[in-house]
Amino acid sequence: MKSEILSEIIGKLSELGIPTESGNGADISISAEFIDAKWGTGNKKISYEAQISLSERDNSIYMYEKTTEKGGGVSFGTESSGSFQSGATLFRKVKSTGYAPDGKAYEYSLDLGEIPKIVKEAAGRHGWKFKTVLSKAKAAGRKADAQDKDAHQEAEREREPETRGSETARNGGYCTNCGSPLAEGVNFCESCGAAVKGAAGKAEAEPKTQPQARPRGQWQDHSNRKKAFFAKDGADPEQGRTNRASKFRNLVFWGMWAVLAVLCLLMLLFEFSALRLAGFALALAFPLYFRKKFYSKLPQSVFAWLVPVIIFVAVVAFTGSAKKEDAKLAVQSQGGVSVTMLEGVMPEKSRISVLRDSNPPAPGSVNAKLEAYDISLPEGSAMEGVAEIAMPYDKSMIPSGMKPEEVISAAYYNPTAKSWESVPYIINPGKGTVTVLTDHFSKYAVVYFKDGRKKLSDRIPEADGAPLSYYTGAELEKFVSDMAGGSGSSSALNAGWSKFNEYYGLSGAAGNILGAAVEAKTVSNVNSLLTEAGAGFALAQLAIDMYNGDNKAACNNFVKNAANYAASKWGGAAVGLASAGVTFIDISLNKFAETALDKNLQKWEDTYREYYNTKAKRTAVDWYKIVKKIYSEANGPDQFKAKLEAEMDKYCDLFWKDVTDGYTKVSDKTALGVGGEYALGVSKINANYKNYLYSTTMKPVMAKLMQYISYQEYKKASANFEKLKAEMNREYTITVNLANYSQAGNLKATMVRFRSPGGQVAHSQSFDDSGRAVVKMSLFGFLKAGGPTTVEVKVPAQENTEEFTTTLTYTLNSTNIVLNVPYVPKVKQPEKPAETARPYETPRPAETAKPSSPPPATSQPAKTEAPVKTTTVPREYNYGAALSAWAADFAAEVNKRVYDDGRCRSTFKFEWVVAPYIKNGQVYGASRIIETDVYYDGPRKGETVTFVSNEAYDASNHGVYIYADDLRRKYPQFG
Repeated sequence: MKSEILSEIIGKLSELGIPTESGNGADISISAEFIDAKWGTGNKKISYEAQISLSERDNSIYMYEKTTEKGGGVSFGTESSGSFQSGATLFRKVKSTGYAPDGKAYEYSLDLGEIPKIVKEAAGRHGWKFKTVLSKAKAAGRKADAQDKDAHQEAEREREPETRGSETARNGGYCTNCGSPLAEGVNFCESCGAAVKGAAGKAEAEPKTQPQARPRGQWQDHSNRKKAFFAKDGADPEQGRTNRASKFRNLVFWGMWAVLAVLCLLMLLFEFSALRLAGFALALAFPLYFRKKFYSKLPQSVFAWLVPVIIFVAVVAFTGSAKKEDAKLAVQSQGGVSVTMLEGVMPEKSRISVLRDSNPPAPGSVNAKLEAYDISLPEGSAMEGVAEIAMPYDKSMIPSGMKPEEVISAAYYNPTAKSWESVPYIINPGKGTVTVLTDHFSKYAVVYFKDGRKKLSDRIPEADGAPLSYYTGAELEKFVSDMAGGSGSSSALNAGWSKFNEYYGLSGAAGNILGAAVEAKTVSNVNSLLTEAGAGFALAQLAIDMYNGDNKAACNNFVKNAANYAASKWGGAAVGLASAGVTFIDISLNKFAETALDKNLQKWEDTYREYYNTKAKRTAVDWYKIVKKIYSEANGPDQFKAKLEAEMDKYCDLFWKDVTDGYTKVSDKTALGVGGEYALGVSKINANYKNYLYSTTMKPVMAKLMQYISYQEYKKASANFEKLKAEMNREYTITVNLANYSQAGNLKATMVRFRSPGGQVAHSQSFDDSGRAVVKMSLFGFLKAGGPTTVEVKVPAQENTEEFTTTLTYTLNSTNIVLNVPYVPKVKQPEKPAETARPYETPRPAETAKPSSPPPATSQPAKTEAPVKTTTVPREYNYGAALSAWAADFAAEVNKRVYDDGRCRSTFKFEWVVAPYIKNGQVYGASRIIETDVYYDGPRKGETVTFVSNEAYDASNHGVYIYADDLRRKYPQFG
């Protein structure tokens, strides 16, 4: 069994290239070097050794490991590691790259857990135990009972605190505490300082903390020194000298720590970042934590200070190199505003101008406040690509219980239109900034809505727009998946309505209300704009997410399939995004690591890079222009990548075609000949420099291209969004006319209520002195109110009339809607109707038939007066003439109406569809009003639109306009 396990372990280690041998008291011994690098200013060496023994007595494998890392000189770089615990064994992976002042020094990737993993897995497969030990002696071939005893001692030692000066016994010439060889006649181990048991009985007699027994470089016990430090006068002179030395070391320590603290603070203030903060905290904490263990002597103290210094230098170098790789980007801060753009936009050592505007133009909304900045480039600079402007926002302006994104927007001032326009922005609550994207500099502002965006009035202000983070991650992932699959239209409309409702705090049923209560043309316009804006914001956010490295599976799938997606709807934008997106993902996810060239090629590369840093230098702006041109000409991702690769290859070959003198000069000193070795060297140097370009220039240039794409898509979506806002801000006027209003008594007591389909009262008022109730609302306000399409009218009872109530309904089928209320006061009947008939009674016939008795002279005229009966006959009234006059006046009143809201002038023309006629005491007919809107300002400037704004009844359904009695009272001159 043992031989099988040994064969398996040796075979697995051989596959990894790990050399093994037997002997040295172990079944398997390993001694290997992982790295041995040297450069002009230093060196680095990592060696590994291990001892593996198999005990058939207890079916256990004992393993000892040691990794030694040595180095010196000047270098800096990056290191990352990952680890996991499995039982009592810690497995660890390490990656490291080091740079010397003259270039890359070394790079390695080690899996320090792979070797013990092989041994442990072999033990498990054969039912054996796997144990790690802390010394070679415990892994060496010994008797089984000694192995069991050592394992027991090891377990006991792990449970007890480790104490310096612990006793140890001689065991075959090895220290049983640390496993180091013991010289003959010594009382203490030279490696760990432990007393040797049985050494002339001195182990028990000697104090455990005797200075002469403590080896150099080991941890020390400060307990006695602490006592000596506080000793009274007349104490031991040796202790006094120790106290003075301790005070001196304390002064040196705190002085050096103060210098380090000042440097850390200055560098942190110079450029703050989370990484620098963590690194500087570690650099300051390291000396404090290890002070008692390392600072016993001044030389050791100086050496130990190298650790925090290395931490300090490494953090500064890493953050500095990260800033450089972030592309050749120029970052300037002024007045709390930070501007980031491509390197090369401005001349070297020039600065942008940032001026706070204390009195910016009003944003067109009384509930908004601005914090504006005038930003401009120095003279002679031309903007290329997209810049990021990070402006601070005032957290005190955020109402309690609200989030920044509910209150804040961003805008830019258009001096030509003299208005604020929305710009793409990203809110970063952690930094307290609003970042906007732009391709030009002007006046930019943070916009605060005092009561929050969701509490706006019934109009959307001009300065408001959608952020770049319009969708959540899950929403975006689903949306782009639908687009890649070909179902973008319906998905875009649903997503657009959902986000618009959420963004402005509308009811989730806003789309249904719009479809049921608004004319089809308006519904179609709104839905189309929501579809376009919804898709545009998704494409913009997708590009910015890829720029930020948030490459979800669905997003990757989208950009890789978008080139093949039908161009009928989203093709142009989708293909363009895919062209840059796929390449950007490849550049971001692949490492493009440079390789260390041999000495001969290194000399060539030095000359090669000097050429590209001087004669053939291209700035980030130069590369951006080239990449942007390739992007605009490419038909898809594959063509874009191929053209980009060809351009980089062409650029990397310039040196070999141009620098003939350099070739002759360097080839004399190197082994680079003109045959196959020359071609191989050219290939290696070109590939190395190409990778360097990818990591330092092309990655940020591509990132800026993705920003440019997101900016362009946002501008398209924002244009549709502005049209949508104009449609939502379109004003509708609803006029309610009360017939016979002069008979209504107190008009202030009347009531006109607008109710939504759910029954909520959205608006209430009374009729004015002319019997009219006028309500103006935007489409946005109409949706916010829940779609009030029902009007309730109430006229209270008077002394001689009863209470009148009625209900009217309407739809938003025009911008001017007229509703007529057919109010006819119902008069109360008199209490004694018989009295009205007495004047018409005639004398009885018997009294007038007696000829022999003539009637009295005084009573005769009353009984025979004919005019009494003739006065009750109504006079003839010319209803035809009165009707003609009323119809003409009615049309004239409408035709003279003119409305002007500052952007549009509206005039009207009245037409009778069915001429008015009288039937059953009422005037019937049908009419329509034709409206003409002339836009002289705003987004629709120059347009003229004519349409039917109101249609009262039709040819097949005549309606009542006025009662015949009201017509007679209005025109008494006709009868």
